[in-house]
Amino acid sequence: MRYRSPDEDSARWDGFPFREGDIVISTRSKSGTTWAQMICALLIFQDPDLPAPLSELSPWLDWLVLPRDEVYARLEAQRHRRFIKTHTPLDGIPLDPRATYVVVARHPLDMAVSLFHQGDNLDRARIAELLGQPAPAASTAPPRSLRDALIAWINRDVPPADALDSLPGVMWHLTDAWHRTNGAATGARAATGGHGAEAGTGGHGNGAAGVGAGTGTGTGAGTGSPGNDTGTGAEMETGGHGNGAGNGNGNGGLTRGVLSDNVLGDDNNGGGGGRIGVPDVVLVHYADLMNDLEGEMRRLANRLGIEVPEERWPLLVEAAGFAQMRARADRLAPDPVGIMKDRTAFFRRGGSGGGRELLTDEEFAHYEQRAAELAPRDLLAWLHR
Repeated sequence: MRYRSPDEDSARWDGFPFREGDIVISTRSKSGTTWAQMICALLIFQDPDLPAPLSELSPWLDWLVLPRDEVYARLEAQRHRRFIKTHTPLDGIPLDPRATYVVVARHPLDMAVSLFHQGDNLDRARIAELLGQPAPAASTAPPRSLRDALIAWINRDVPPADALDSLPGVMWHLTDAWHRTNGAATGARAATGGHGAEAGTGGHGNGAAGVGAGTGTGTGAGTGSPGNDTGTGAEMETGGHGNGAGNGNGNGGLTRGVLSDNVLGDDNNGGGGGRIGVPDVVLVHYADLMNDLEGEMRRLANRLGIEVPEERWPLLVEAAGFAQMRARADRLAPDPVGIMKDRTAFFRRGGSGGGRELLTDEEFAHYEQRAAELAPRDLLAWLHR
């Protein structure tokens, strides 16, 4: 099934020519996408001074703003190990045995808060221009407070594929990845507990109402009008996506793009590396990146089969820190065509707990109940740390 929204189309993956060692970074919006891209860039180039802006080195393949042929040509010309961005769940893209799929998870409440703020930072007129759409009309609705928007986001009941950045959509994306790792509950960091129900249902439709993020104008911004897409971050909910494609198996390790003899196996957070018949999927938790950045970078390097000289680690870890990335926002923010009002504002806080702080104990308990209806218990125990 095909995932589509006003500025994304998962069909752009159809026929993509994978190479041995390709890395696909699949995340929900504002869940650590750029962080994972930067970590991969540092592991591959092993130098904080990247040869090009991050969005050029790691293009967003599904994004309709850039022509498909242009993105394919850029990736074809790359001689380094490729790392590609997508906001499409793994069931919507080809799962190739030559590739490793990195899925980053963040506490959904923190993700929703970050999306709200990102909505205010978007130049919606520029987005419409790039998509060949009419300029957005000014919104006459009063701006919704962050707290009200968060509560509405928790309560919104929508088929996951109609709004991938809704709570059902987030749980759909993560549950799919969780099960593809053969149950990350086997790992040392993963939680215990049995599996619960699958995340939501796979219903589809067009123009799902969304909770607008911020006070910006344009499609779905500010009020509950038709949902926008994951890429712009214009809403807490996103446009429709669908199911996809393919099977794969784990690939061997690589060292800076060259195959090594290492065969990747399971690690703390689960994963299919080295197991025949399943894709190589690596789960990364945003909180683990915050609490042990070096440990997570080393873990990912191991899973990707990348060898880093010991003396290089301090420099690379420092460059992957939030402060350093924010200081280099002009080259690291995902804005190759000027859709952000302020690239530095993209790196707003980089913390955790902001969503919980906004809710009463009763409201938070309601969130937990909603989440329990949408995802397995072991995934939630891991996710809600």
